[in-house]
Amino acid sequence: MSAARLFRLADKVVMTAITAALIVAVPVSAVAFVAQTL
Repeated sequence: MSAARLFRLADKVVMTAITAALIVAVPVSAVAFVAQTL
């Protein structure tokens, strides 16, 4: 496996992880905000 291919794969994994984290974090932060205001 070449370094360029490995780097591209790592970049894809990082982007997927960031996207997944955002998808999870937005509802969680919204719920936490609502819970604080109650």
